Amino acid sequence: LLSACGSLFSLEKALNSFLHQRSDWWAFTENNDNNCDYATDVLKQQLDVDLDSNPIEAFFNSRNLEMLRQFAALLAQHDTKTNLKFADAIAMSLAHETYDQQTFAIVYDCFYTSAGSPRVRKDSPTLRKKIGDDGTDQLLELNTLLTARIHDAIDQSNRQKTFELNRLWYQCGEAYINHYQTLKQQQRLLDFTDLEWSTYKLLQGSENALWVQYKLDNRIKHLMIDEFQDTNPTQWQLVRPLLEEFASKDEKSDNSVFLVGDAKQSIYRFRRAEPRLFKTASEWLYQHMQAQSQPLNKSWRSSPAIIDFVNRLFSDGELHEQLPEYIPHETVHESLWGQVTLLPLIRAAEQDEIPETFTLRNPLKMPRQQIGEQGLTEGQLVAETIQSLIEQTVMIEEGASTRPARYRDILILLPMIAPTSPPKTMST
Repeated sequence: LLSACGSLFSLEKALNSFLHQRSDWWAFTENNDNNCDYATDVLKQQLDVDLDSNPIEAFFNSRNLEMLRQFAALLAQHDTKTNLKFADAIAMSLAHETYDQQTFAIVYDCFYTSAGSPRVRKDSPTLRKKIGDDGTDQLLELNTLLTARIHDAIDQSNRQKTFELNRLWYQCGEAYINHYQTLKQQQRLLDFTDLEWSTYKLLQGSENALWVQYKLDNRIKHLMIDEFQDTNPTQWQLVRPLLEEFASKDEKSDNSVFLVGDAKQSIYRFRRAEPRLFKTASEWLYQHMQAQSQPLNKSWRSSPAIIDFVNRLFSDGELHEQLPEYIPHETVHESLWGQVTLLPLIRAAEQDEIPETFTLRNPLKMPRQQIGEQGLTEGQLVAETIQSLIEQTVMIEEGASTRPARYRDILILLPMIAPTSPPKTMST
């Protein structure tokens, strides 16, 4: 796994990620004799991967080799500098009859750009004049076929790499979890995940589950959950038995359920929050308890400028795909002044690679290595923006009056980011 991850930093990140999601792992592999074998079998089916084949070698079959030779010959007839370069590259790579990863990379470069997009080869009068109508049709057909087959070979290769990386991750991750759990047991400790999982087992799988659910149902008449968008899958499974007890009663029951949340405000991903559970819970409650949804899309806090920006952000593009049920918002403060300013994105400069020692750092003797000045540049830009707001005497409301903005009116929200070296990029 260390070799696959490429660095100690990436290895530590991968293992800690697995540890952080251990209750998901326990739920996924529950009631199986061999957790890793079960997980890899499921992954193999999902990836639809053939582990016994070599996609790169398989690409260089007799049919594809003949197509490549024909393509190179036709391309050379349209003797532009670029076409001759690609035709010579294909011919020379095939002449060695050593069809390995290096040969495939040369062929790939003739059909795909460095950005991974297929090279554009179009029909044109000049092309037809050079190689004729039949030659043009054949060249374009070969280009389409070979581009697709190269893509298929890369796709299968990536599936194999993904499978192998995850297989190693499962094995090392489970061992990591077991060691972590043993250390806690030796010290008689339980963390929050242990409490969640133990409660889940008590309510779902124990011999006393029905009795516990019955006792809870007798004590709980009204279930109210705020900030539901930050609920994680295990917590949802804890709530389900109580909801099922509620749903099993007749219509005269005085039990009630009240969930409040806003999917776009989900910020507890580090606690495995899953905002899509809000939709799942809403559908379950409607189906089993005829519960009604009451969308609240009117803000009592923000200005029209803020609301318009939020609407544009969530009504189109990637964020809309994540929240397709988003309803455009309004505000009661129709005349309230506001402004949204997008600062330019500060990209990290390329740095010389720090040699990987594959040894643990002694924090008492060796400082943590930091790369780049991206954070400093961003901080300076934010500071200049704040200074500009103060110097321009931007007015803000305070009660029924207005006054110039002061430094203490400004709040800066930051993600919790450790100043560590970024992980190496790993292609899968």
